[in-house]
Amino acid sequence: MSTLKLLSTVLVSLAVTATGLSQAEDKLWLDYAAAEGSVRTSVEGEMPDYSMEREWTKHHEQYPYIKLANPRRQTSATVISNITYGNVSKTQTLDLVLPESTAPTPMMLLIHGGAWRSGHRDHFLAIAKSLAEHGYAAATVSYRTSREALYPAGMRDLEQALSFLKTHASQYNLDPSFIGLIGGSSGAHMASLLGVRLNEVEPGIIDVVVNFDGIVETQSKQVRYHEDRPGKLSYLSLWLGGRTEQAPVLWREVSPLAHVSANTPPFAFINSSHPRFHAGRNELVDKLKSFGTPSLVHEIPDTPHTFWLFEPWLSEAMDTTIAFLNTLRTDEKKPLSNTDYLADDRLPMDSSDAWTHYKLQSSRLLDRDNKSLQRNADISSLRRARVNRYQSIKLLSDKEVQNLLSFQTPSGGWSKNTDFINQAKLETQHYGREPSYVPTFDNGATTSELRLLARLGNPRSNEEVRQAIEKGLKLILSAQMPNGGWPQSFPLRGGYHDLCTHNDNVTANILELLIDVSERPENYQIQDNLLNSVRISIDRAIEHIVSEQYWINDDLAAWGQQHDPITHELVSARSFEPAALATTETADLIVVLMRVPNPSLTLQNAINAAAKWLEKTKLTGKRWQRNSEGQSQLITDREAPDLWPRFIDPVSGEAIFGDRNGRRYSQVSQISTERQRHYGWYQTFPARALIEYQQWLENF
Repeated sequence: MSTLKLLSTVLVSLAVTATGLSQAEDKLWLDYAAAEGSVRTSVEGEMPDYSMEREWTKHHEQYPYIKLANPRRQTSATVISNITYGNVSKTQTLDLVLPESTAPTPMMLLIHGGAWRSGHRDHFLAIAKSLAEHGYAAATVSYRTSREALYPAGMRDLEQALSFLKTHASQYNLDPSFIGLIGGSSGAHMASLLGVRLNEVEPGIIDVVVNFDGIVETQSKQVRYHEDRPGKLSYLSLWLGGRTEQAPVLWREVSPLAHVSANTPPFAFINSSHPRFHAGRNELVDKLKSFGTPSLVHEIPDTPHTFWLFEPWLSEAMDTTIAFLNTLRTDEKKPLSNTDYLADDRLPMDSSDAWTHYKLQSSRLLDRDNKSLQRNADISSLRRARVNRYQSIKLLSDKEVQNLLSFQTPSGGWSKNTDFINQAKLETQHYGREPSYVPTFDNGATTSELRLLARLGNPRSNEEVRQAIEKGLKLILSAQMPNGGWPQSFPLRGGYHDLCTHNDNVTANILELLIDVSERPENYQIQDNLLNSVRISIDRAIEHIVSEQYWINDDLAAWGQQHDPITHELVSARSFEPAALATTETADLIVVLMRVPNPSLTLQNAINAAAKWLEKTKLTGKRWQRNSEGQSQLITDREAPDLWPRFIDPVSGEAIFGDRNGRRYSQVSQISTERQRHYGWYQTFPARALIEYQQWLENF
């Protein structure tokens, strides 16, 4: 799961003066290992192991009506026990509870408490079953506590468990586009810390954190009174390897509140009636509100700290939790990312055989990719690629070519957001930093690598490069749907990834590459039969693009980011991406369509209608301005270049904006600051398309 390269272990004394995170941009945890003997397997005066039975004994006299939540109760969900997610310790195991679903399901990682020192993943099994019965896959995870290893070992275990789940998402029918964390007590603190820190480095990795009565700050006098009082055993100190005066940097580092930013995911706090365990909650919620990030606080009155272990409180906690999760995942009609757009009962009768063959081919390629990976393939050591990663490359060395080839999947493609040039793939590594996009066409992946090989790899003198290009082109041809469109990724990944995708130039990039191959086959050194297949694919793609164009009236037409592969309807993808007409994607498509020689009258009409629509929807004399906090608005600026809203409602013709709650708004200032900051709601690219359109018109 990690997108970061973690520091090597550095042995230091308990009185170490730590360097801090600012000196290591791609590091997540400040590596800290106390002197030999600091891990104390037993401490005089420590409480007995944290268990459900012990908690019931402690509380049932005051609350005689309570019943222990039954982790072994019968359920319609599938429970897979004792899955190994790591090989550092026997502790690294998890249980996975899967809903009854044919479509990929969102996943939650559940983290037990126990003062960072004891506890068991079974404590959250009843919660996992409740989540599964509401459509959420849930993994209860064991990790190294302070009896086995100091911080950050347990945090790394949790990160590795997430990585394992993402890597094996297709095997367990998981939807990695929605990942949440739930923890109780010290496990809630760890869930909060993990969610804040991961999103601090790469926004959007974690979609939600649910905190069952865990502290979220470690700096206040209140917290230190309970967790670091002189003469009192400190369980947080046992985890960190020292008290505040011995390890001050670590005490600050493990404070989630210290790392809250506009990238922090939504938080739900389900709390007992004990203020001690609310430390930092109100301050964190206030910060989230300032960023426009959703949050929830729900206190259950007259409850002990470990309320989630007992009924009737568990049911109240789960009802609140699931309602909050659903608000983040759903639009007004149905859950997102959970539709099987290529389900057998949706396939057209006249082409069902072709679709069945297409899906079978996808399964075969996915199986081939999965078999090539070692179990628990590592992604934490893979480097992140910079934006426009190949733009400045003039020449590749032989070693760099080999590095690039080493990351090509057996199916023929590449992943995204991964540095393929400056490192070679190791046998223990994954093909990319985002396993759910291995391989993909998103963000220019696969098409960019093929262009680079054709331009710099000299396929005429390198048979290995020529074969890599051929394999990549064959993947693109295999990925083309029977209707002529392309999904975001292939092999198929389920959910919105299987829609006909124009977002982020997927269709435009593929079609432009195929046109280049057709016009300059000598650069790619492909066989005649493959060249013929490429040209057939181009014709099919053009026919498909024209057929799914959305006509507003007789003169105006456009495309959306995604279209249903069966009905051609506009479809939403992520919760903030509405089913709407898309200006940038429409511009992308007409730019590549204008390259088609001798266009038919039908194609000319499609291009003309799209260009007219872009003219109609442009904004002049307006500039989209964001302040330092990420909040934004349109302001008047007569010198500003022409501007387009990203989304246009197909019925009203007005700009619309989406948020993570699935709702639609008429003004960008109405959505959360987090979405204002991290999405391009206004674009200037269509201006280039209209300039090229005027040049194209001169030929007709």
